[in-house]
Amino acid sequence: MVQLCGIGGSREEYETGSRYLLERGITALLVDGPGQGETRLFEGLYLDEHVIEAITTFVDVAVADRNCDGRVGLWGNSAGGWLAALTAGEDPRIAAVCMTGGTDRPTEILDRYPRYVGELQQMTGHDDPLQARAVIERLTLDRERLRALRCPLHVVHGTPDHVFHVEGARRVYKGATSIDKTMTEYADGDHCVSNRSHEKHFLIGDWFADRVACGRASAGMTG
Repeated sequence: MVQLCGIGGSREEYETGSRYLLERGITALLVDGPGQGETRLFEGLYLDEHVIEAITTFVDVAVADRNCDGRVGLWGNSAGGWLAALTAGEDPRIAAVCMTGGTDRPTEILDRYPRYVGELQQMTGHDDPLQARAVIERLTLDRERLRALRCPLHVVHGTPDHVFHVEGARRVYKGATSIDKTMTEYADGDHCVSNRSHEKHFLIGDWFADRVACGRASAGMTG
């Protein structure tokens, strides 16, 4: 299992979720993708149009693990859910994907909080806010990309989420062509349903346990 964090996030934030996976016998590989955490701070790597290739490299590592039987899941939180869905639509090795608090268009946040463009600038490495926004918009989960999303999908979202509105999550759910797809919407859920942490993690852990079988170790990794 590869776990992805959001814009401005770092892998350590999602260690709690990893414990629920480990309890179910699923290997948890927490990563900092391009423009995130140590990847950006220490390696100087930023998110660009090659981000899917970067994430598939993490999948390479997971598949190569001797404890993995070849079925790899992706679990993305916040904008990490967008990245997980993007990758799952292009990498046939992904056996299941979960998007928690995600969206089809991360730049939607700028419609409400324009100053958040600074986070996108840090993630993409662009001084120009328009260039930073353009990078993210080119990777929007449009209809074509969503049609390519065919693996089992679980969309988890809070109805009153003010970071990424629930409509974006619903579009991902509706647009994906997965035969096995589920949307769990919490009427009182905040961003990434952090206010219902145990219930959310229990639900997602069980969902992945039914679809992904790997080994027993936990690891952290930068891109």
